[in-house]
Amino acid sequence: SMVRIHDSVFEGLCAPWQDAVVVKLLRKRVAFPVLKEKPVRMWKLLTGFDMLDNISNGYFMIKFDTKEDRIKVIDKGPWLVFYHHLIVQTWSPEFISPTTKIWKTMVWICFPGLNLYYYDESILLALAVAIGKPIKVDGHMKNVRRGCFARICVEIDLTKPVISRVWLKNF
Repeated sequence: SMVRIHDSVFEGLCAPWQDAVVVKLLRKRVAFPVLKEKPVRMWKLLTGFDMLDNISNGYFMIKFDTKEDRIKVIDKGPWLVFYHHLIVQTWSPEFISPTTKIWKTMVWICFPGLNLYYYDESILLALAVAIGKPIKVDGHMKNVRRGCFARICVEIDLTKPVISRVWLKNF
């Protein structure tokens, strides 16, 4: 049999969670207290947050006390916990933890030994497109403050092989 919920009731059920964030540690399981403690130091939040214990399939729900902290955690990644990527995504009513699969993640990619004249945002983004969807260029790169490598945040598709090399003018 099927249970029907009126749209207004459903919206009321979803309202407390509309600003929640769903996180999962990719390819590693850790205890709830460990996962709750580690990001606190890493994120450097302005205020606090509430984290729900494992809601199944390794996912945790987080509700931040401020919108600024929520935006910071979503936008400033990617985040690493114990050398594993912490997937951060906004919650939606369509999220069903037992069946949800992670198909994409953000990673930092580096271009070591790149000549400084290539430290142009448009060139770096063009290189990043060869690997995935560019998200942001490391702020140090824009001002050429760190000359040993160029770094870009890219969203990669985990269902495809990872591209390990990009050619630029025979290098």
